[in-house]
Amino acid sequence: MDDLVKYFGAAYLINLRERKDRLASATKEFARAQWQFGSRGVQLYAAQRFTDRAGFPSPQVRGCFYSHWECLRAAYSQGQKSVLVMEDDIALVSSLQKLTPAIISQLDSAPWDILYLGHEDTGNIEQATSRTTEIRLIPFKEVIRGCHFYAVNNRIFVRLLDHLHRVATGKEGDQQFGPMPIDGALSIFRRNNPDVVGLIAVPKIGWPKSSRSDITPRFFDNFKLAQPLISVLRNVKNVSMRWNS
Repeated sequence: MDDLVKYFGAAYLINLRERKDRLASATKEFARAQWQFGSRGVQLYAAQRFTDRAGFPSPQVRGCFYSHWECLRAAYSQGQKSVLVMEDDIALVSSLQKLTPAIISQLDSAPWDILYLGHEDTGNIEQATSRTTEIRLIPFKEVIRGCHFYAVNNRIFVRLLDHLHRVATGKEGDQQFGPMPIDGALSIFRRNNPDVVGLIAVPKIGWPKSSRSDITPRFFDNFKLAQPLISVLRNVKNVSMRWNS
């Protein structure tokens, strides 16, 4: 098998309905990887929205948390062997198809529980490019920022879902089990469960594109008159990253 989406059994792209720009961008990324939308491909998950934060840092962070949680719960209820979860600002390395057999071979030959194919705050790890010929999946126990491109093995579905429920219903301000961003919740879960095998891809094969964030918007995103120029600058940055990959 040389298709990551089919290998994991279930795959979800989290997208806010109004962010048609991000959906269009992700669709182009998937086309390059020859991934399809649909029951046998990537399934589109309409991201949740809240007007109140309910202990989370913001309503947007709460919506992101619940969206990831629901994707994991759906895979568990369907009896999937694992699940691939992506956010709609995802960018994929152009050589993904070429690297896929090596990724699958490593997953088949060693135990794993959470796999970060894209990740931040993990040290000086570069992004893969069209010239990348080797990909390694290595253990990583420290905090990982970002949940834009990761997979979870069904061996930990129950434990992880219980942990996320505890976080979602916890006391605000509790640094262990209180409401927090989804990437923080996953990092604490890994720390509190040392038997859980967390892997990261070296180099990274996916990363978030430069675009307006619905969770943590930049100050200049509030200036509507500047949006055309900001959009152009972000596109230039994304084209540059695409050229290099």
